[in-house]
Amino acid sequence: LTTDDPDGAADTTPNSGLSVMVPLLYGMTALLTELITNNAAVAIMFPIVFEAHKAMPLALPLRPLVYTLMMAGSASFVTPTGYQTNLMVYGPGGYRYLDFP
Repeated sequence: LTTDDPDGAADTTPNSGLSVMVPLLYGMTALLTELITNNAAVAIMFPIVFEAHKAMPLALPLRPLVYTLMMAGSASFVTPTGYQTNLMVYGPGGYRYLDFP
């Protein structure tokens, strides 16, 4: 990813694409894990990550993207609707949505 500088120069630092891709990848995968299982969400998102890495190997190294994918795939456990046991104790325990980290 390149962004134009006001001076006319382009930002071509090797990891500049990570600042955009990592939050986007995390958000999309975390949202997907709320709708389907975490394994399925990661299986759907990995080809997208790999193709993005192949398109821009210097700007988007694979390892940080895969680590982000792994963490986001497991993020569903921090919401009351993300896992069965969370949902089981949500009502009887008197929890609120904000009680989950």
